[in-house]
Amino acid sequence: MSKLGINKRNYQIALALLMSLPHILNASPASKEYVDKQIKEVLDKVQGQLNQQRKIVDAQFTGLKHHIGEFYQGGVVFWVDESEQHGLIVAKMDATDGQGAPWSNGDSGDK
Repeated sequence: MSKLGINKRNYQIALALLMSLPHILNASPASKEYVDKQIKEVLDKVQGQLNQQRKIVDAQFTGLKHHIGEFYQGGVVFWVDESEQHGLIVAKMDATDGQGAPWSNGDSGDK
């Protein structure tokens, strides 16, 4: 290849790079700003949806109040604390069908 061909090719490459340089320099910050803006918009939207769901769950949780005499979890509530969310339940029927349970104080028997 002649010396002129190499120089012409290098000139064409350099000219193409120089012509595209302003586009490369200008595109990067603009696209970063655009992407950052889009991400912020999506994050704000998702955060708003999460806040709405949290409010719904909180409202449902505070609505879980129990009262004495309520049938709950297979038994009857016989005691409730001040929050009305915790209490004690008694079984509706004896677990041993009236047979009773033999007393035992550990593996070694009665002590």
